[in-house]
This record gives sequence, C-alpha cells and structure tokens, in this order.
Amino acid sequence: GLDAIAQAVAQVLRMGVPLVGHNIGGYDLRVLDAECRRWDVQPVLDRFDSSGYFPVLDTMILDKHVDPRRKRVSPTQGAHCLRTAAETFGLGWNESQAHGAEYDAMASARLAYKIGVIAHTPHDKRPDWVRRLWMQRFDDLAGLSLGDLHSQQVVWAKTQAAELQEHFRKSDPNAVVDGAWPVAAVTQ
Repeated sequence: GLDAIAQAVAQVLRMGVPLVGHNIGGYDLRVLDAECRRWDVQPVLDRFDSSGYFPVLDTMILDKHVDPRRKRVSPTQGAHCLRTAAETFGLGWNESQAHGAEYDAMASARLAYKIGVIAHTPHDKRPDWVRRLWMQRFDDLAGLSLGDLHSQQVVWAKTQAAELQEHFRKSDPNAVVDGAWPVAAVTQ
C-alpha cells in the first residue's frame, strides 16, 4: 500500500498538480518519506529527476509568512493551526467534520486560494483585518509562478525554523529545529 500511495503522489506531482495541505511539508511528506525508507520503498522525492522540484503549497508556511505576528487564540489553539487560519481568513470551521482527510484537504485548498486572492488584491481593496495588521507580507506572493512559490516556501520554511529554534533555545540551549522543507534531509 505504501508504494501505491507514493506512486500516486508522485504521479500527480509529475503532472504539475500542486500538493496542497496544512503543514504538509513539515509533517505529512516527512512521514511518507520516512515510512518509504523504513520499508525499502522508493520515496516520492526519488521518483523525480535530480532537480528535486515538485509543486507543494503548504498553507502553514504561507500563513506564517503572510501574517507572522499572529498570536495564539487560546491555550489549546495555536496561532497558525488550520482552524485558526481558516477562521482568520473567514472560511469558517466545523469541528465535528475537522481532522478528517477530506475536510482538512478542502480547508487547506480553500485557505491557499484565499491567501492567493488577497495577495493579488490591491491594498485598498483588501479585507479590513489585513489592512490593520502590523506586519503583513501578502505582496511577496503576488505574481509568483508555482515553481517560484515552491522555491520561496523552501526559504520561508528555513527562516521560520530558525526563528522557532531561537525561541526554543531561550529555555533549551541545545534545541534544534530542522528547516528542511518539504522533506527533511535524509540521514543514514
């Protein structure tokens, strides 16, 4: 089954269809890669040419980039979790349907679309909550090709990981946060 999943993901990506998800590069693709390697199945990345590019839209990376100063909304709900992002962007949230593959996939796709729409909307026509943000970087996404957006997410993920590592090192000087994205570097 693992080979079938990896093959299906690789086939879709080879067609240029972006893989969209919330923290998909930070979690889902890493787990898939690790399991493929553990069971000696060809990983998704190894099914591509040496460029290693495949179109991934990670709405957590995008959300953290465009609104980096958002605060936690509660002790149990993080600043950039899928629910917070969906509610922030006016997409609503249905807790009874959430956390299932179909619901989360659709919520992530809608979030990616909404972030893109705002990025391509003139400043004076953007939603009030966006115009009130102390720091927002939607303009960084405007006009990017899918390949360029993927490349930018690699950079943004590394920066976000470095900032998180710096934060963790305030209490643990040895804390390490891997900035590789969308799949961590393989260590043998």
